[in-house]
Amino acid sequence: MAHADDLSFCVCRIIGNELPPRDTPGERLAMLEYVLAKEPAAPRLWVVNHIHDAHYRRRVVELLDRYGERFHEIAFVPGVYAAIEGRFARLAYAINVNAARNVGIALARREARFCVSLDQDCFFTDQAWADMRERIRADQERAPQRMYYGLMMKRLVDIEQAADADGLPNEEPHIVFRADAPELFDEKRMFGRADKHALLIRLGYEPDPPYAVHGDTCITVGHVLHLRCGPSDAERDVENRLRLRNASLALMLSRLDAAHRAAMA
Repeated sequence: MAHADDLSFCVCRIIGNELPPRDTPGERLAMLEYVLAKEPAAPRLWVVNHIHDAHYRRRVVELLDRYGERFHEIAFVPGVYAAIEGRFARLAYAINVNAARNVGIALARREARFCVSLDQDCFFTDQAWADMRERIRADQERAPQRMYYGLMMKRLVDIEQAADADGLPNEEPHIVFRADAPELFDEKRMFGRADKHALLIRLGYEPDPPYAVHGDTCITVGHVLHLRCGPSDAERDVENRLRLRNASLALMLSRLDAAHRAAMA
């Protein structure tokens, strides 16, 4: 367990399913390898979360093993899925995003004072990592009671934009949790239905861009970069992004239901 005066960090990311048409097949694996190869040497761990496709899961685990990464797996159990009634309840189990985020935070707390909770497609540049750490260090001296920090997400259409990320629009922040922080993600909230927003609002963030934060529970201390894993126009257009996401979730449920019917035949 981390000590009260410790300023150690652990980055924890959730690796979920590849979901076309929102995801271009192969792009999530390429994105994962980019992060593994290019991100600064930050202490990190991964939660492999409810991956349905055995081939995709194997390739994810092979990549993590090749780079000597630590990971924890939450297995998808087809029998559990099949026993759940209702589309939304099945979707919540299939994605399992907030439960996986909370598992990652619990694991990171065992070894570090601060857990940086990120999605798979977000990463730090060297400068962004150094800036975040220094701002939290300085703030802990001024406000030792603060247990939460926000990181704005900057969405990249092209990796070359990383050099000028400050000029990109702010998108939904990610959260840094101190080891003694009591607030966590609401596990009843489903992916795509304000799964992260609800916690951000409790911490003082406005629900819409540019995501100003109010009060003294949380402050913004930097940004992370979001890598593209689908069509470029989906990164630029939020309505198109949501349309593709909804289509992806519907297709995923259809595939899982078809696999269950085949197994029972």
